[in-house]
Order: sequence, then C-alpha cells, then structure tokens
Amino acid sequence: AGGVTFHLTRPMQALVRASAKVAQGDFKTKVRIARRDEFRALADGFNAMTERLDSQFEALLRRNEEVENVMAAIGEGLAVIDASGRITLANRSFCALFSGAAPENAFYWETIRSGALQELIGRVRDEKKTLDAVVRIGERHVLAAASYLPRQQGIALVLHEVTGLQTGRDPAL
Repeated sequence: AGGVTFHLTRPMQALVRASAKVAQGDFKTKVRIARRDEFRALADGFNAMTERLDSQFEALLRRNEEVENVMAAIGEGLAVIDASGRITLANRSFCALFSGAAPENAFYWETIRSGALQELIGRVRDEKKTLDAVVRIGERHVLAAASYLPRQQGIALVLHEVTGLQTGRDPAL
C-alpha cells in the first residue's frame, strides 16, 4: 500500500509545490510529470495556465510602464484619488505643485493645502460629475479639472498652471 500511496502523492506534491510558487508570483513555474494519466492532464493544464499568466503579467508590466512614461511627460499635474480619499497615483508635475514629495497613499487633504481645491474635490465626489475652477495654490493660479470615476468611485484631477495668464475663464484654455 505504501508504494501506491507514494505513486499517487508524489505528483500531487509536485503540483502543490508549483502552485505555492505561482502564489508567490513565479509565473514561470512548470510541473513535469512523466505519467500519462489524470495527473499528467492536470500538470499540462497547470503549465498552460502559468504560461498564460506569465504572458498577461508581462503585458500588464509593459502597459504600466507606458502609462508611467506618459504621466511623467505630461506637463499638467495629474492625480487619481480613490474612494477613501487617498491619492493612488500622482505625476511629477502634481508633486511639484505640492511640496515635491510623492503623495501616494496620503489622503488628498494632507497633500492639497488649498481650501478651494479641496472644496472642488468634495463637490465632484458628492455630485458625481466633472467640475472645474481656477484655484489658488500658494502664489500660483491653477485651472483644476476634477472628474468623477464611476467604476472606482474616485476622482481624476488635472491641474494646469495659469499664473501670469488671465485668471478668469479663458476659452483658449
């Protein structure tokens, strides 16, 4: 009976070890089983799944890198605020407007020291629509556009500095 148990548990242990590696993020893990039975079919399915996961993860990493490059290149301040009020994403231009520190995971009211901008964000959250206003941040005047993101129940915030330009509503902006 011990030989039969060993014969059945060895391939199962290989699958358990491999799935633990995948759970830790190693999508290149493969299971090699020489037998030609249900365990082999399970191993083949597992290997096909990890190949697909690895491919999708690589595509996601490339896409994330593209988004980061675009965000870095944008001259306007850009931030995303989640449903709890935390800043989940901010580009360099946004950080430059507010002390230069990366504000990710900080609550927006800890980073954004502008009552008018905080009020705009609150209105967008309450009214669930896009609003904009010219606000003052320190000595700067900024055209702020805040858009409600229904799927995330968050807010996308775009800040365009207009200091030195007319601070009233300018259609050319």
